[in-house]
Amino acid sequence: MPPHLPTRFILFVGLFALVSQLQAAEPSPPVEASMADGVGEPMPNRFRFSQSGCTYLIEQDGAANRKCNDDRSEKFRVPLRKGEFVWIGVFFLAYGSDLILIYDTQNDGEDYAASLVVRLDGSTLKTKWRINMKPNSCPCLREDGYLYVAAWGFVGKIDLDKGRYVWSHDGRKKGFADLMSFETIRIEGNDVIFTAKQDRRTERTIRVNRTTGRLGNVQ
Repeated sequence: MPPHLPTRFILFVGLFALVSQLQAAEPSPPVEASMADGVGEPMPNRFRFSQSGCTYLIEQDGAANRKCNDDRSEKFRVPLRKGEFVWIGVFFLAYGSDLILIYDTQNDGEDYAASLVVRLDGSTLKTKWRINMKPNSCPCLREDGYLYVAAWGFVGKIDLDKGRYVWSHDGRKKGFADLMSFETIRIEGNDVIFTAKQDRRTERTIRVNRTTGRLGNVQ
């Protein structure tokens, strides 16, 4: 290399590397979970959705099937507690090559409802982890490796790699147990904002520091 080029060349390479590092460090935009199509009347008894070129069908009893573009058909099961069935709604989103499912469950024998959040291996469809949650699940919002969730009188943040809550708040202790239907979750600066409809005219918000989990205003 001629003697007058190295300094400029080194500066250019260094600048290029710095820009590449900054671009790589930029967080991905938050991703909302999508709702599967319910099939059946008056209540859905199966749920269908498409993800990454494959179509999934989940039956009420937890039996499920994945069919991909190459016509491969694979059977699997979504986790359920004894006596439960999938109820009302199923939400889904991708995490890398894996699949995150959030779905309500019902057990008529014991007269209770709940929800499950599960991570399925994208290749084997085996369950990597499962987390219990209150019913009327979602909206749900993924920010990098974390999932913000909202349910009946409940908000929380889940570590998608470890399969555990980073923080959570129970509305019975924090003054929002009556909030059954959350509308949106959004990131605002250092906070995550959960918005719910208390009735047709009244909107309420819950503000939480998304890093520390400190509960702010409940309005």
